[in-house]
Formats: sequence, structure tokens, C-alpha cells
Amino acid sequence: MPRHGDGMSSHVQRTERLLLWDRETDPLMARSVHEEHPDLVAYYQAMLEEQLEANAAIARLFGGGGDVELNPEALEILRTLGYIR
Repeated sequence: MPRHGDGMSSHVQRTERLLLWDRETDPLMARSVHEEHPDLVAYYQAMLEEQLEANAAIARLFGGGGDVELNPEALEILRTLGYIR
């Protein structure tokens, strides 16, 4: 059975199509089955767009983060996690 596809953005014009793979029969994801399952593609696309809208609403509640001073301990944690060099 096909599984979830990759995410997309509803606020940016999307030019790529949403792809769908059957990972049970095609674990290397060599062949997309999106054309064979347009109902699933539509379902997942609507679900992703709904989730993106919910995430955008949450982001609007919190607004921009602005500039934040980081202490040496926080910087070291970010380096350890690979977020900064």
C-alpha cells in the first residue's frame, strides 16, 4: 500500500508534483505510483496543506523570534548538535 509523500508549502507556489511510492513493493522508491492513485495523492495533498495552514497559524501567534543573545553554553550545545560550526 502506498505511504505518505513528501511535504510541500501552501504559501509558496509549488511547481513539483506530489509523488507517492509503494515502499512495501518498492523499498528503494524507484517508481512513483502517484498516477495510479490520484485519490491518495489528493488526500495527502489536502492533509499536508491543512497541516501547513495550522502550522502557519501557530507561527503567527508567536511572531518573529528577533535577535537573541546566546551564552557560550547554548552555542556549544548548538555546535554539538551540528546546527552551527
